[in-house]
Amino acid sequence: MCQLPPKQRSTNISHLVQRIANAAFTSGIPTDDLTSLVDNLTQPNHIEQSSVTTLIKNLYPSSKVSSTIIVKIVCALGPGKTKPSHATQGLLLQWILLVYEVLGDYSCLHRLYRTLFNQLDMLSLRRPLCQLLCMITRRKHVKPYRIQTLLELQQKYGDEAALGSLIRVYKDYYPDIIVTEIRGKRWAQLAPQDHGWIERLRMIQAATMAQESSRSDFQSQSSFKVVRRGAKRSRASVIPEVQTYGTKEGATVLEEIENVEDFVSTLEKIELPNQLISVVQDPLAMKMLKLRPDQVAELRLEQWLEAFFRDISRDADAGEETPSALEFVLEELRIYVRYTKVGDSSL
Repeated sequence: MCQLPPKQRSTNISHLVQRIANAAFTSGIPTDDLTSLVDNLTQPNHIEQSSVTTLIKNLYPSSKVSSTIIVKIVCALGPGKTKPSHATQGLLLQWILLVYEVLGDYSCLHRLYRTLFNQLDMLSLRRPLCQLLCMITRRKHVKPYRIQTLLELQQKYGDEAALGSLIRVYKDYYPDIIVTEIRGKRWAQLAPQDHGWIERLRMIQAATMAQESSRSDFQSQSSFKVVRRGAKRSRASVIPEVQTYGTKEGATVLEEIENVEDFVSTLEKIELPNQLISVVQDPLAMKMLKLRPDQVAELRLEQWLEAFFRDISRDADAGEETPSALEFVLEELRIYVRYTKVGDSSL
């Protein structure tokens, strides 16, 4: 059987990759095709690195990303002849960060936490790994041996911003255990900044949902979880995201709720977030306050709003314009009151 010369074969592969990339950019990639592509990318192949890069940068899923795909990628991480190149591994990790908000099952990453953590000694993967671990770390993941490992890595490799970010997250859960001085950026500032890619992904998925409107009433159990990317917020977003630190032993925090069963079974144990104003734009927190009214919570909200409107008034007197922040807070407050009926008599 006649074989094409290597140069011509490479050219044909490049043309095929470009066709796939163009089609993916236009309408996204269905789940079955995405699984097949990831299979090829996570196994030894003869595709040039430039073509691999083009392909990964155009892996726009047209629907939610299945846990099977995430498992394939995570299992392909690390050294070894049967593993893809370190550059490909890094790109695939970056891709997981970009598609984080459209994962079909967030608990999958929690089950893979140990595998991800054990790859932190790979310099080529450390930055995206730390970003991902910062996003999925919960109190249950913070173990003494992991703290020791992070401190040893920091001592070995110096004050890397990515390692410092992850140590800071660990320290937020157990501030008395980690006593080392932490330098570097907050982990939220290390999150992927390719907003153009993410916006394109949202457009593709919105178009797919419109075409499949007959399925719009179906919601998977994992969709109950609120996605908190932790990315840098806009200047108008003066309301912080839900974060709960320094909780009592046996308590539950909103960030750990994965599904309806978790929410119902732990409703009475859920602690209020540190900055209570964050509940006004968090659907899960609003559900909690509607089912479990709290006078102290109402008082804390009133105090924050009083201080906010006082600052707005002072800025207005000084000739500073802050309409975007004011409009944002009023709109979020309107939605919150309409949903929970908390404080509606006074507003």
